[in-house]
Amino acid sequence: VLVVTDETDHPYMRPPLSKELWYNKDRKLSDQLSFKQWNGTER
Repeated sequence: VLVVTDETDHPYMRPPLSKELWYNKDRKLSDQLSFKQWNGTER
């Protein structure tokens, strides 16, 4: 996957997309942009 943008931030500093966004069952955490990755670490 190649991401081409005119943004100043690196892509790895963005909030998680797809799987990491929906991994946590607590829907309120998605409003806070606090997510747990598949390995249990918080992001």
